[in-house]
Amino acid sequence: GTLLLLCCIRCGSIAVQGRMDASHFITPVDVPVCSLECSEAFAALSAQEKLYAHHLSRASWAGSQIVLVQTSPESESIFRLFLILFSKSSVTDLRQAAAQQGVSEGEFTWLLQYGAQFFANMGNYLGFGDTKFIPRLSVDKFEAVVRASNNADALALFGKVREAMYSLSEQEKQLGLPPKGITTYY
Repeated sequence: GTLLLLCCIRCGSIAVQGRMDASHFITPVDVPVCSLECSEAFAALSAQEKLYAHHLSRASWAGSQIVLVQTSPESESIFRLFLILFSKSSVTDLRQAAAQQGVSEGEFTWLLQYGAQFFANMGNYLGFGDTKFIPRLSVDKFEAVVRASNNADALALFGKVREAMYSLSEQEKQLGLPPKGITTYY
């Protein structure tokens, strides 16, 4: 038989007989993280403008959960997992605890890159392109980080999302209507 090879222009991966190479879906290592300096601009606002900005920010944060629920069935739980992991201890403390569990510096950085991409897209699908992305570190190393947090809630959430977070079934690779995609809009 003839082997059909297709090149994905966006990432250079190769699809064999219509199946995309899994590396196309792994979080890239060059996820940019930028600090937004706004203290000077905020200080220049009037008291009423500061109050307006505060309430707008709170409303945006509250509404963000709707986006998560509409992105994928697992996005809200992944979001809560990251909030627990990084609000109960500092990144430095979690990194050190994970290292004691056999997680390398590079693997922990991959977790941070996945988290950065997740928050930037408000879910585990790209905002532009609607393609799923999965963590670069193995499921076992991700679990080791969660275990290192010593948080039962984080461990329970990870148990709930671990399969879906890493799944690349044909239906889950892309947002869209079944059977070719996944959606929680309808």
